[in-house]
Amino acid sequence: MTPITQRFLVPGPGFYLAAIILLTSLLHLAMMMLSRTDGLLVYCLDDTYIHLAIARTIQSAGVYGVHPDAVNFASSSLVWPVLLAIVGFIPGSLELQPLILNILASLA
Repeated sequence: MTPITQRFLVPGPGFYLAAIILLTSLLHLAMMMLSRTDGLLVYCLDDTYIHLAIARTIQSAGVYGVHPDAVNFASSSLVWPVLLAIVGFIPGSLELQPLILNILASLA
């Protein structure tokens, strides 16, 4: 591996500092939000819930759409509901998974 290629693959101290600041501020915001909603995770836009509905339909019926009877492309993204459907097989709260995926994507 050339030194230039290796330099781009290994994150420097700036990345770790930025990641700590990001995760600390996200944790603070999440704690504030959950304290005001009695512990319920609520998204302010309906797109997240549309993506989750499509992901549930993909998981249960294998159909890309909100309802298992017909295919419809109600989502603003074609790949995101499929990714949520794949991650949805991991046990846990389905409403929390888009938030975790977004945090991981922001770190990447």
